[in-house]
Amino acid sequence: METFHLLLAQYSRSGDNPGNQMMLILVVSMVVIMLGMTIFFFSRYKKCPADKILVIYGKTGKGRSSKCMHGGATFIWPVLQAYELLDLTPIRLEINAKHKMSNGSTIKSPVKCTVGISTDSGVMVNAAERLSGLDSEETTNLAKDIIESSINHIVDRTESISNNTQKVTFIESIEARIQEEIRVIGLRVISFDLRLQLNDS
Repeated sequence: METFHLLLAQYSRSGDNPGNQMMLILVVSMVVIMLGMTIFFFSRYKKCPADKILVIYGKTGKGRSSKCMHGGATFIWPVLQAYELLDLTPIRLEINAKHKMSNGSTIKSPVKCTVGISTDSGVMVNAAERLSGLDSEETTNLAKDIIESSINHIVDRTESISNNTQKVTFIESIEARIQEEIRVIGLRVISFDLRLQLNDS
């Protein structure tokens, strides 16, 4: 900028020579263009906060619909790419439901579960595809639907629960099913608590 001011002062002392005026205009134009390009470049350089996932869409590589980053920074190409940030804040869920088993008994399976977007490289892409554009309430409802469906899946395949061993196996099967299904939308189970209650009809 000091050089620019010196040039400006020099051309100001040169009078009204048309050639000098054209040169001044050219110098000013070049400085303005360079400054604009610098500002534009830095505006497209995006940093990913520790509590977010940066999802880049558009031209991200052959056979890829998006690219995900957890931490770090990258340049987002104008026109060719767009980006979105996904929140890693854990989601706490409470689900209370009754289920009828094939032997006629009823079970209650109140679940307290905490889930969040996975930072595993193989699962983040699922979150980019399934959770982008959803608000926190929509994400919560989607997670609840998957958990309830997972519980129903295990209940439908369980004939009876008559002892502690079967109860432990039942709870472990539900947790494993939830872990498997929740990954499909890019989430992971952070904590899981199910207190099974059996009631004979």
